[in-house]
Amino acid sequence: MKRTIALVLVCTALTAVAAQGRARPAIPSGVGLQAASDGSLGVVFHAANVEAAITAQAILYDFSASDATYPNLLQLGASAAYLFRQEAAGTELGVGVAVGTGIGLDDVEYDEYIDLGPRISFNVPVGARVYATGAAYPFWMETRDVSDVEDDWSMTLTVPRATVGLTVLF
Repeated sequence: MKRTIALVLVCTALTAVAAQGRARPAIPSGVGLQAASDGSLGVVFHAANVEAAITAQAILYDFSASDATYPNLLQLGASAAYLFRQEAAGTELGVGVAVGTGIGLDDVEYDEYIDLGPRISFNVPVGARVYATGAAYPFWMETRDVSDVEDDWSMTLTVPRATVGLTVLF
């Protein structure tokens, strides 16, 4: 949580510095890398009215108890959004969806591992080829079913969920 707050403050400060004395340029089209506050890294395709991303996140546990059951995971995801440009401010509002799945890195195999949620994003240019993104998920659904365990299917709904990211376009 502290990292998220620090990242939001840094992005806000950079945005304020970039906005002083000049109008913000529009975010250019291109492919880039994005680092987000949830620990994921992604490859982003940004065009005039569309933004799409493929993300990856490793969740690794340091087991201190011999009976710990949390599996190490590689979470893969994708998102797509339609962008509404606000020309005067140089910002963009995106509406779309994000999905994800997990691959167990230990002995745990999943019959079902699905993450899904609608995505509302706000892109603010920080530099010529750099922009900050704030993404909110009104709800986030997670379903799990482990292969070797009977009657363990579960669904969790998180309301709301958010992340902040910084994207560098090539």
